[in-house]
Amino acid sequence: MTAGYHFALLCVFTLLSLSVALRTGDSLRSTLLKHYDRVARPNLAVNATTITFGMTLTHVDLDEITSELTTHGWVQMAWSDARLAWDPNEFGGIKSIHFDEQEIWKPDIYLCNSAQAGEIGTYGSSNMVVHYDGSILWVPPAKFRSFCDLELKIWPFDVQTCKLKFGSWSYSGSHVDLKTGGQSIELDLVTKNAEWALTNVDTARNSQFYPCCPEPYIDITYTLHMARRSEGFCTGIMLAMITVTLLSLSAFLLPTHSSIKIMVNSVNLIFICFVLYAMAERLPALTYKPPKIALSFGCFLLMTVVSFCESVLVIKLSNSNGTVNFPTIVNKALFIGKVDKSNSFGEVLEGTGSNGGWHQVAVALDRCFFVVYAVLYILKIFCFYAMV
Repeated sequence: MTAGYHFALLCVFTLLSLSVALRTGDSLRSTLLKHYDRVARPNLAVNATTITFGMTLTHVDLDEITSELTTHGWVQMAWSDARLAWDPNEFGGIKSIHFDEQEIWKPDIYLCNSAQAGEIGTYGSSNMVVHYDGSILWVPPAKFRSFCDLELKIWPFDVQTCKLKFGSWSYSGSHVDLKTGGQSIELDLVTKNAEWALTNVDTARNSQFYPCCPEPYIDITYTLHMARRSEGFCTGIMLAMITVTLLSLSAFLLPTHSSIKIMVNSVNLIFICFVLYAMAERLPALTYKPPKIALSFGCFLLMTVVSFCESVLVIKLSNSNGTVNFPTIVNKALFIGKVDKSNSFGEVLEGTGSNGGWHQVAVALDRCFFVVYAVLYILKIFCFYAMV
C-alpha cells in the first residue's frame, strides 16, 4: 500500500513538473516572439551581423556531360540575435529553445555558382537552436548543384578542381559579415565514390567589389580537388591500343595480293570508331581541350584509313605486270630478293618467282609501312604508359 502511494505521488509530481516546464517554454516563446520582426536583421542599428559559416560533406559526384558537381551534406550557420536573449532564472532555468526556421530571422546565404536555374534555396527543413545569450545555431541538410570548369586534357587521369561559392544574396559586407569556423572539412565523412576520390578541400574567405555597388561583398569559397579513379579506364584503353596495334600491323604481314588485308583494316576501322563512340558517351559533346587519348585514337583512325588505302594499292600492284629494278642496297635493306607470290592460304603460286616487277614494289611498301607503323604505335603506347 505504501509503495503504491509513493509511486502515485511520484507520477503526480512528474506530471506537474512537465506541465510547469511546458507552460514555461510556451511563455518563453510567446515573450521572445511577441514583438519580434523576423525580416529585420539582428544588430540592425549597430554594426554588421557576423555569420560563422561551415560545411560538412557526405557525398560528391561530378557529371562530365553537363559539367555539374553535385554535393550532399549539411551546413552550419551561427550568429547572435540580442532580441532572442533571456534570463534563465526567469523562465524555469531554460537555457535553450528550438524555433522553426520560418519563425525567426535567418541569413540568406546561398550558393552563388548554383546550376539550379531559378532555385537558390537548396537547404532542407531544420529547426534552429537558440541559447539564452541570443546565440543561434542552424544546421540544415543541403544538396548543391554547381557548375564546374572541367579540364579533360589528360582524361582519364585527370584531377578536377571545382568550387562552391557561398555568399549573402542581398546583404553587402557592411551588413552581413561571413567568417569561417576555422575547421577543415573532414574527408573521412565523405562516402566513397566509384569514379572520384576527394583528395582535398581548401577554404577561403573573399571580399569582392562589383561594378553595381560601392560596398564589398563577402563570400566563403570551398575548392574541391577530386582525382578520377582511373584503374578501370587504364586497363580498357591499354587493351584497345594493343588490339589496334596488332590488327594494323598484321595487315602488312599478309600476302600482298590477299584481300584479307582490306578485311583486317575494315575491322580495325570499326573497332576504333566503337572506342571513340564509347569515349564520346562519357565526355562533353563540345570541349575546347579534347583529351589526349581521344586525339590518339583519332590519329589511329587516320592511320588505319591510310593503311586501308595502302592495302588497296598493294593488292593492285601485286597483280600488275611489268618490271621494276631496285638498287641492290634497297633490296638488302628491305630484304627483297627473289619474291614468290602466295595465295590467301600461304601456298606459293608456281612460276611467280621474280627479282623484279610491281610485286616487288608491293612487298617494299608493306615492309616500309610495317616499320613506320610499328614505331608510331610503340611511341603512342609508351606515351600512354608514361601518363599512367
